[in-house]
Amino acid sequence: MFTNCRKPNKRNEVPDTTVIARQKVPNDWSFKGLIVITIDYLESPEEGRPNCIRFSGKTHGCEDANTKAHEHKAGVKNQNHNETLKDAATFICNCEYDSTVGQNSEGERVFKADKLTIREAKTWFVREYGKDCVPFFWVHGYDNEPLGVMTTAQIAQTTLNSSEKKCKIVPVLWPSYGLTRYDIDLDYAKEASKELRLIFGLGVGVANVFEKKNLMCHSMGNFILRNAADSRIKFDNIFMVAADVNVNIFGNKYISKFNTTSDIRYHDGLRIVQMLKEGGKIYCIWNFEDWALSDGSSRYNGEYRLGMSGIGSTCHKNYYLGIPGWLYIKPLDGGLHKDFEGRYENIEMQYADEFPGHSYHWNQETIGYYREKLGLN
Repeated sequence: MFTNCRKPNKRNEVPDTTVIARQKVPNDWSFKGLIVITIDYLESPEEGRPNCIRFSGKTHGCEDANTKAHEHKAGVKNQNHNETLKDAATFICNCEYDSTVGQNSEGERVFKADKLTIREAKTWFVREYGKDCVPFFWVHGYDNEPLGVMTTAQIAQTTLNSSEKKCKIVPVLWPSYGLTRYDIDLDYAKEASKELRLIFGLGVGVANVFEKKNLMCHSMGNFILRNAADSRIKFDNIFMVAADVNVNIFGNKYISKFNTTSDIRYHDGLRIVQMLKEGGKIYCIWNFEDWALSDGSSRYNGEYRLGMSGIGSTCHKNYYLGIPGWLYIKPLDGGLHKDFEGRYENIEMQYADEFPGHSYHWNQETIGYYREKLGLN
């Protein structure tokens, strides 16, 4: 079945993490919830806070030989990366804006927080929200500064589950360079994937510290999911929103390329579905008119993106209407791999008079889907 292109209309996508990040930060700003960071950090213990650390949004690690080494900007002025920063993912709590440092020499905001082990994180979470509360891990996309992500999580929580007794958003922060450097963020995402696999796979997944958990990835956050996918990690449900990954990732033809190339990336889709618990689903929330994926990522990567057509379909250029370049939706050539039968659901974002764009992962309508699928209504 072919889906015609709808005329795009303007839509205010709220909340916008980029706009929030540019706002002035009150000296007493804080985020009291649980957070996962894959950002390299500086250990800086204080009196009464022996596990205190500091970090900023662009602080990144490039120890992986396959990751391009970009100019490093440490979280605290003039600190050398390899000698002073810890290259590891970790849980943190009591995150706050460090007004004593403010911004470093590059204008990046510096934050401080208390580092937790995986088991300490579970104990802290239960104490704060109760044993019945389920963490909703959120891996953000590119061009997201920590302040914007954490503030957005606070705003979205009030609609998702204001009592915080059933479901609590847990942001997963990774280093992001910014809007004009998609290529650099793509490299940072590879590094973040490696570290996230360690904390989820060896801790959250294998040790099963959080018995129940759900995951939402937005935009390039799905690229991190793809690279961090590990069958030992089990989630109740996975939401792939505006997914910036190859549209063919779950397709038969794409997966079968492993047989002739032995390239493990062709099995990334299989590893994602293997991360589901029995009865769990992948919910793919997509938008045919996603400007960021169609005008940017698809051209950069040379392949249409999953967030433009959903699982089992792809985009198709139709020149017979006399308007070259119009995109239509068509079934994925070769169909889906059998392992995905009954394990996914597509949700198309569409409005009669509004345009959902790309950053709709915390819009009211999308949160409504989360609430429905997570049993929060």
